[in-house]
Amino acid sequence: MYVSIYYAHWYSVRRYHIDVVLIFVGVYGTCPCF
Repeated sequence: MYVSIYYAHWYSVRRYHIDVVLIFVGVYGTCPCF
């Protein structure tokens, strides 16, 4: 039970981190203000 909850939490955190990185790369690559 706890293992599945921990795995789901880790997966959601990893997915969120990947989404943030992709958004940052997209903004950095398209916005010339940086």
